[in-house]
Amino acid sequence: MPARPMWTCAACGRRFSVPRIRHSCGTYTVDAFLAGKPEPKVALYRAFERSVLRLGSDVFLAPVKTRVGFQVPSRRSTKTW
Repeated sequence: MPARPMWTCAACGRRFSVPRIRHSCGTYTVDAFLAGKPEPKVALYRAFERSVLRLGSDVFLAPVKTRVGFQVPSRRSTKTW
């Protein structure tokens, strides 16, 4: 089943699998999230990020204020039984 297109918030540019989902707009980056963190933790994160991104071209980073998410487009059926 093909993935549904992601919805992008016009105000903040974040992508979501659910159209018009409630969220707090903000512009966050991985570098800002990692700023001030101890180097061993940054190195561990970067190794994990490389591993996850190797899983496929549809994986993308979704940083927010308190964490960094790894997302892929949703593959849900819209058929109702």
